[in-house]
Amino acid sequence: MIEKWLEKEWSEENVGILAIIFSIACFIYALFFCFFNAIVFKNFFLPITYFADFWEYFTLYRWKTIFILLFFGALEDVIWRALPLSLGYILVKKKNYLSDWMLLSIAIIFSLGFALSHKSNFNLLIQWPMGIAWSLIFLMAGGYQGKFLRGLIATIISHWLYNIILLITGAIFVLF
Repeated sequence: MIEKWLEKEWSEENVGILAIIFSIACFIYALFFCFFNAIVFKNFFLPITYFADFWEYFTLYRWKTIFILLFFGALEDVIWRALPLSLGYILVKKKNYLSDWMLLSIAIIFSLGFALSHKSNFNLLIQWPMGIAWSLIFLMAGGYQGKFLRGLIATIISHWLYNIILLITGAIFVLF
């Protein structure tokens, strides 16, 4: 069943739409997660802190922030998604060593590594599901068909869009 779902070949324009949808979905998840925690734990500054930190950092370092968001976002996608999932694909599809469930397990485990690399328990609960979502983009956009560069580009674009949305939201929280 998983194989049928992942084997679907996505057209170029549908891959772009997929990246945009996943970026917006990740943002909505982060926003609701922050507000839910603010209400439950009565920490009403939490959403503002999470989103505003991006903007505050940008106001201090401007172009350095853009470089960090773009370069390190892409680097994270290579390390935590493209390399492990490409190797997993080779073992699953070419060598028949692993099943498709193992490929999804690789996505889940390396997404946990991605979340832990953000060095915060709070970020762990936000970044882990997003890492899984971006791993799915990698697989759906071409990684499962052996088109690793295409999957990586879609993942990077989605990650960049998410970071840009966070930056804009942070500006809104700070300015209003």
